[in-house]
Amino acid sequence: ALAKWLPDVQIIDARHHMPPLRLVDEDDVDLLLDVLRAAGIQIFDAHFTVLLEALRRAAQERDTSYRNILKHLEALRRDPAFAFAIDSVFGRLAVLAQMRVAKVDLSKPFVVHTGGDTSPSSVMKLMMWIIWLVAEAKATCPNPPCKMRLFLVIDEGHVLMKNVATLSKTWR
Repeated sequence: ALAKWLPDVQIIDARHHMPPLRLVDEDDVDLLLDVLRAAGIQIFDAHFTVLLEALRRAAQERDTSYRNILKHLEALRRDPAFAFAIDSVFGRLAVLAQMRVAKVDLSKPFVVHTGGDTSPSSVMKLMMWIIWLVAEAKATCPNPPCKMRLFLVIDEGHVLMKNVATLSKTWR
């Protein structure tokens, strides 16, 4: 219905499309852990260690896609010290790996929605979008203050506020 009234607005279903956020370094692993926290997963140092190692291995192959990172996590799982950490996040990461990357024109308004789904998986996907927007804002304005470029409205924001610490850390 929104597209009917606002024809220039890009409508993106977060249940099927993820933002063009690429994992590159340690900071990106921290962002991904924030996404997993938003899905209700309790995160420990071991999660950071295994994800960073999988990312490093994927980067050596010049393919840091989620699918390739999952492949390296499967290889790392052979080490019993990593098995628990990998098992606790693998399913959520596999969901992200199956999603299509959305093509977003930041010069036009867009709406990201989950069709009313408030499951942990959908909250995780919305958090991915928020993190991507934060990364985009930071990239376009590395030294604030800057002219406002993004205006974010979160309808039903209470769903994301279940984990206020994760959301506030992301914005910081």
